[in-house]
Amino acid sequence: NTVSPPLGILILARIARDQLGKEIRFIDTYLHKRHLQDFVCALKEFQPQIVAISALTAESESMHILADLTKKYCPDAFVIAGGPHPTAYPDDTLQNNNIDIAVVNEGEVTFAEILRRLDAGAPVSDVAGIALRDTENRLVFTRQRPFISELDQIPFPAFDLVDFDAYARRTAFTPVRRRRYMNLMTSRGCPFRCTYCHSIQGKRFRAHSTAYVINMLQHLIWNYGIRHFEFIDDIFNWDR
Repeated sequence: NTVSPPLGILILARIARDQLGKEIRFIDTYLHKRHLQDFVCALKEFQPQIVAISALTAESESMHILADLTKKYCPDAFVIAGGPHPTAYPDDTLQNNNIDIAVVNEGEVTFAEILRRLDAGAPVSDVAGIALRDTENRLVFTRQRPFISELDQIPFPAFDLVDFDAYARRTAFTPVRRRRYMNLMTSRGCPFRCTYCHSIQGKRFRAHSTAYVINMLQHLIWNYGIRHFEFIDDIFNWDR
């Protein structure tokens, strides 16, 4: 019942388009009442070479459906799954033969390397930070990729792809009135080891610089008229 702009995919979209020069299509299935039909239409019209799907565990069934549709209509497309569910449950993710690889933990550097490898016709089987099936269909992991130490090297999300008015009509994560807003992360990681919590962003606190955060806020205010912000860091108040 809650919908907010998907920051992870929006950052990957910015990397693919603005840093690597790719033509992209972005779909947030939460905003599409006919999301499967819209997804199929995009596949037929765009004929993507790569499809990247991000999913929470609650969305894992949809992840599998989207992967199946991709291979049905674009059998040569390379399907990458990432986000919380593929990180926590790569076995479930890769039991679907229509998903080629799963990105484990942070995806920005890994995703860019995968795209460069595919461009060059080079194998991706030794890219750090992924899980995949070997020739005997066994789940294997490559070496773990270090977490990004300098978060300021990560580009802003592709805010121009966000339909702010559409999100304003839906209920956001926080129980406040519906309005034009943007959700932001100013830090990653948490040093605590609560048994119920994830470790997708590691167990060390890392933060953007103050200048980076202020620049991002100013960018949203000046270019998109955004006046409301939701900070969704795991431990936003760790470093006041």
